[in-house]
Amino acid sequence: MFGLNKFHLPMIYFRAIAILVFASLFSCRPEEETEFVSQLNLIIDEVKVSIPDDMPNDWGMATSSWEDGERILYMHDLPTQSIIKYSLDKEEILQRMNPFSDTLDPRNIPVALYKLDDGFFMESAYLGFLRMNEEGKLLHRWDTYYQRASRIKNWDYNTKYRIRNSKNSSLSVLDEWMIPIYIELANQGPAVVFNEDLYEHDLIATLDLKEGLLKTFPVRFPEGYLKNGLSYPSISMPAFTAMGKDKIAINFGIDDVIHVLDVNTGEMVRHSVPNPTMPINITKVDLNTFRNREEYAEANYNSFIYGNLFYDPYRDALVRMGVRKVNGESIRLFELIDADMQIMGQFEFSLNYSVKPLFFPNEMWFPFQQGYAEDEMKL
Repeated sequence: MFGLNKFHLPMIYFRAIAILVFASLFSCRPEEETEFVSQLNLIIDEVKVSIPDDMPNDWGMATSSWEDGERILYMHDLPTQSIIKYSLDKEEILQRMNPFSDTLDPRNIPVALYKLDDGFFMESAYLGFLRMNEEGKLLHRWDTYYQRASRIKNWDYNTKYRIRNSKNSSLSVLDEWMIPIYIELANQGPAVVFNEDLYEHDLIATLDLKEGLLKTFPVRFPEGYLKNGLSYPSISMPAFTAMGKDKIAINFGIDDVIHVLDVNTGEMVRHSVPNPTMPINITKVDLNTFRNREEYAEANYNSFIYGNLFYDPYRDALVRMGVRKVNGESIRLFELIDADMQIMGQFEFSLNYSVKPLFFPNEMWFPFQQGYAEDEMKL
């Protein structure tokens, strides 16, 4: 349940403390305005752990797992092309797997991971989507951008589009064999929001990792995202995440609405989740303003937008991240959103830490960006 014990968050910057009185967990309802009531007792700790000599010190791509009461991290060690299993409690490497080879080579590109009960889901820019067992043996692989040897059966590999699992390195899964997918216009960057084609194709899909079949849903950007040549290049891709076994949560960033898609029925429910302490503040711009760095910075000198969305499986809860700019300086705001789509608490911390939370029961960890020291990591 959502924080029956103290909810520990190892970060350095904190905003908003309250006492927890717990209510029920996720049950989607029709669109409903919610009142902000902070109900979590958040405790912020800064933690440092040792790094063995043969282990990388950049943990931004790590994924977390809770195994027999122990906090475990898994990460791709790029120099040795191995997958490391590391115990945060023991501060030591427990296992090193070598799933890659000359015929399964991710090249010099980091691989994002998600730990499953009986193996791993991985995404590689070069190899595509990979499903491996507990020992790192390849079970299935599906090409993403370029069609190579493992073609998704009903995807035409038109290079105008590409498919991906996450807006960031935080992969998500619906179950052991089903993942959410975002379909994007390729090679466009933030300026894609000024392209009419962006608003004319389905954005969200699911991929069956066993059968290699893609199922799309008629999810589009909100009306008015591009109007009279004005749009929002700072949030050119919606945040999305699997939310349990049959739902995908989507946040377009320009308002407080979280869209919840039921992948079994195709039904979409809109939840307005306002934060009165930090209202949305974003300026639409035209393409010329976007291309002018000084004008664009001035247009968003003081702003607040939502940028990422994560799912905490231990509390069946969402974590929504916003970026607040005050006099041009950026600070991240994280909101903890419970089953009834209410903000239970919020906190801020600096840009020095990874945007991707590592979830454990009653805790959330964020690694320091790009390594803290050769033999030490700060979280």
